Amino acid sequence: MVIPLAVGLVGRSGADLPLAIDGRPLERGVLELTGPRQSFVFTGVAERPIPSLNRGFSAPIKLAAPIEPDELRFLARTTAIRSIAGRPWQALAMALLKANVAARRAGAPEREDAGLMAALGGCSRTRALNRCFVAMALMPPSETDLAHEIGRDVDPDAVFAARRRLRIATAGTMPPRCRTPTSA
Repeated sequence: MVIPLAVGLVGRSGADLPLAIDGRPLERGVLELTGPRQSFVFTGVAERPIPSLNRGFSAPIKLAAPIEPDELRFLARTTAIRSIAGRPWQALAMALLKANVAARRAGAPEREDAGLMAALGGCSRTRALNRCFVAMALMPPSETDLAHEIGRDVDPDAVFAARRRLRIATAGTMPPRCRTPTSA
């Protein structure tokens, strides 16, 4: 099965870096995955990039990539328009929700992620984004997705409460004109 995977390499400035493999430009930034394991070596990259993967929902896949949380926060702040499918804020939100469900179950305080909230607030203020996309982006992972990610011994009350807390925090990042009594 061939899987087209649109990618980008993002530099420190937030701008896309040129994509070339063996000195040849990568057409439309799309890699063709044809086997269970493949390697791609990008050439001519002047700085250490952060990969921006599955842009524009190019592949109907669930992607697991070893990208650090700080890199995800950077992508969420700088590439919202270019990496809609990668939705780095969704990965950050899922990690936060999982941690908060575990904290709730252990009776420990829940965490906050100021970087995630800043990225979501920036997304809600970006005029270049379609309002429908913004609404989708601000929606945290579903309770079902969170339970699936946790896998075993799921506490539905903790899942509900952690997700509700994140929704309320997200509503607080929105510009005042967007807030309504039903935002939380």
